[in-house]
Amino acid sequence: MQHLYPPQNHRSRHWQIIFQVFIWIIVLLFPLFSYNIRVLDPAFYIKECINTLFLIGLFYFHMLFLIPRFFVHRKILLYLIFIVAAILLITIEQQAVEFAIFKRISGSPNQAFIMPAHSAPHHHFHHNEDFAPPPPPHLQGKKIAGMPAFIFKMTLRKALFSSFFILLASGFIKIALEWFKAQRRQEELEKEKLNAELGFLKQQVNPHFLFNSLNSIYALTQRKAEEASEAVMQLSLMMRYMIYESNTPTVALEKELDYLQNYMNLKKLRLSNQVTVHYQVEGNTTGLRIEPMLLIPFVENAFKHGVSYKENCDIQIKINVGQRKLHLVVSNKIHRHEDTEPGGIGLDNVVKRLNLLYPTDQHQLVITQENNIYTVSLSLLLKDVYD
Repeated sequence: MQHLYPPQNHRSRHWQIIFQVFIWIIVLLFPLFSYNIRVLDPAFYIKECINTLFLIGLFYFHMLFLIPRFFVHRKILLYLIFIVAAILLITIEQQAVEFAIFKRISGSPNQAFIMPAHSAPHHHFHHNEDFAPPPPPHLQGKKIAGMPAFIFKMTLRKALFSSFFILLASGFIKIALEWFKAQRRQEELEKEKLNAELGFLKQQVNPHFLFNSLNSIYALTQRKAEEASEAVMQLSLMMRYMIYESNTPTVALEKELDYLQNYMNLKKLRLSNQVTVHYQVEGNTTGLRIEPMLLIPFVENAFKHGVSYKENCDIQIKINVGQRKLHLVVSNKIHRHEDTEPGGIGLDNVVKRLNLLYPTDQHQLVITQENNIYTVSLSLLLKDVYD
């Protein structure tokens, strides 16, 4: 069975049902306040309740059965047949109820309808036959001929109008609900696609770092075996971060920066004294969060292309944090050599992640190359613990 509103959970579904019941109760009680109770026979209110209950049934029948079963599947002929049958049923029902009320008040269906003699205050005046027509018959307490035909026409118009109104209202609400449901489904699909793509990108990043780290440890064991244990510890800290932290949507900024520091420590164990790394962090990082593994590709890229064993090298890494913004600048001299470590996706990967995770007004990435100096400048809007 379809739901009137797409339920997100049991509590919201219960509130939706309560809201609908409340609305229909107001509709049922409306005649009680719209008629003049002093002259209204209770049968009139019963009549309105019966008619309203049938219209409520038409409302849900059209919205939950006819539209999804026939209209959506373009079975227009069957849909129109059911619509005509439903309108005919409502018309017969209202005529039957009206006839029963008329019979109750008039005493017999063949008698004329007798209206009570009652006049509003503005009819209390002296009637002068020479200057004004007499008051209407029902204000004189007289019998009115032809009332059943009048009631039939009035009830027919009312039945047709109310039926068409209910059909249009239920159709509009159904279309609106389906549109909102489709929008929500589209958002969920896009979110799932985003998560899948981000997961795929992360899986590409992690083997890249592991591969480079193992290369560093291997090179270290060839030269300084006594320092291999320190390298293993650095790698252990890196792997712990990748396994236990990087699977969450965001991580504390301090942990991301610790990961950068561990990576650089591991790389320094392999590098010669010809390579100088300047790493500087300014600002308060407490309470700020960032997507995991987002900064490391820029640092890794600097080590990958900015290190040479034939000449002095200088790598500059500066991070400034303030007002929930992070500014990262990484610069290095470009060294052309053929023994670059293989593997990895590089900056293309992180650019994709930035575009997926941050709108254009929340990040800015500028990459320049001047005088053989490669510079990456990233400005990023950070999240805090309350986001």
